[in-house]
Amino acid sequence: MKFNKGPDGIRQRLKASDFDNVTKDLLTTATSIYRCLVVTCAPFPETLIIETKLAKDAWREASNMAELTIQLTPSLVKMMTRRTSQVHGELKTKMRVLTASFFGFCASRSIPTIKENRDLAESLKEGSHFVFKVRV
Repeated sequence: MKFNKGPDGIRQRLKASDFDNVTKDLLTTATSIYRCLVVTCAPFPETLIIETKLAKDAWREASNMAELTIQLTPSLVKMMTRRTSQVHGELKTKMRVLTASFFGFCASRSIPTIKENRDLAESLKEGSHFVFKVRV
């Protein structure tokens, strides 16, 4: 691993190009797996420990897929977890549309529709109805 220094002689932020090609390829695969794990297992992890565990799991899976044994370092974990908030934002954006259609919210600026949406939201909050789709 090589570290580049900026014009002032201070080490710059760690980049994928600081690693050899094999590690970069494995990092790319592990990061994709990590993003999938975040979305499917812990969309909004409460602690850094959870994010780190997901990164380790992703690295292990990527290593198994590539049939390689490259040591996972804190720098590599940081590279994988650096964009977790971006994954959260993407998930929120996609879920907003899906949630609206799943629960039957209507997009309209009319007063009656706004009232219906508000009433629907209130009813979904009662007794955790939003967790289970109730068949009527």
